[in-house]
Amino acid sequence: METGARLTSTSTPSASDLNSDAETDWLAVTAALAACNANRLAGAREIRRLELTLWFSLAALFITALVIAYRNGSVYFATTAFAISCLLLAAIQSVTERQRRRLQGDAYRVLLPSVLSRIDDLVIEFGQASDSMERMPGHYFLPRQKARHDLVVIGRWSGLVFSVSQTQFTRAAGDDRDEITFWGVIVCVKLKSVFPGDFAALQRPEKARSLLRQTTLPDQLQVLYSEATEQRGQYEFVSTAPDAAETRLGRMLHALDAVRTLPLDGVAQIGVRNGDAFLLLPFGNAPLALPDVLIAIDIERDLKSLRDNLSDILQAAQAATEI
Repeated sequence: METGARLTSTSTPSASDLNSDAETDWLAVTAALAACNANRLAGAREIRRLELTLWFSLAALFITALVIAYRNGSVYFATTAFAISCLLLAAIQSVTERQRRRLQGDAYRVLLPSVLSRIDDLVIEFGQASDSMERMPGHYFLPRQKARHDLVVIGRWSGLVFSVSQTQFTRAAGDDRDEITFWGVIVCVKLKSVFPGDFAALQRPEKARSLLRQTTLPDQLQVLYSEATEQRGQYEFVSTAPDAAETRLGRMLHALDAVRTLPLDGVAQIGVRNGDAFLLLPFGNAPLALPDVLIAIDIERDLKSLRDNLSDILQAAQAATEI
């Protein structure tokens, strides 16, 4: 999956844009980056040595079992060795993936506080969900059973209190397969005026909602019908408080128009629950990702691109505070 790519937003940068270099000590960032890249390179080499050692051990185990099976005229040893090899292979992948994610998390925590110095009360997390995820509307808004959380940025910028999570959600699809229900960025912002319940702009399903397709809506949700909603055929507007939602529909439409300035790989959704607004922004790339641990991090290609992408996302999300 492509990482480090600059989003080509059509939004106009403001004077308080995160993109400004004025408050960033790039000499300190450069020094920290050199140490971080050296640590990543050492960690990547250790991972590679571990992988090679375990691969050779697996190969030796399997070949030995085949020889024993051939001499004894029995496939028992070969079958047992194959089963053990599969289990060990899964263990190898799990261990090396944890090591890679640890190195990635360390890089984010070391580098981003300086790169994102214009954000107040900044918190950087990696590999765990933000507290706001617990307040997000339910499965009708985003079907989910499993989650993989990458970067989480929490803070306050230009009056906007936010959390931004680069996340993948999946659910079981049968035949031991997982279906990806969302990959991209989830933004949570605080509303200026609390809404009495849920209010969401959902992507309209291609086929009629049904229990078999797991697309039915909860009974307490009512669909809004008006000339304005009919003009947005790709969306279905639902709420637990339809009268209040009708009065804020124009603000919801404005927020949807704002996120359309981003180069999304799909249809954005917005869900409101009480005092929070959640924006689901599907991206084909990973706009807030650093390169693999085998690749050195670069200031221009990676750090400034991540900062600028975050700036574009937050600017587009500001309109949602008015819903």
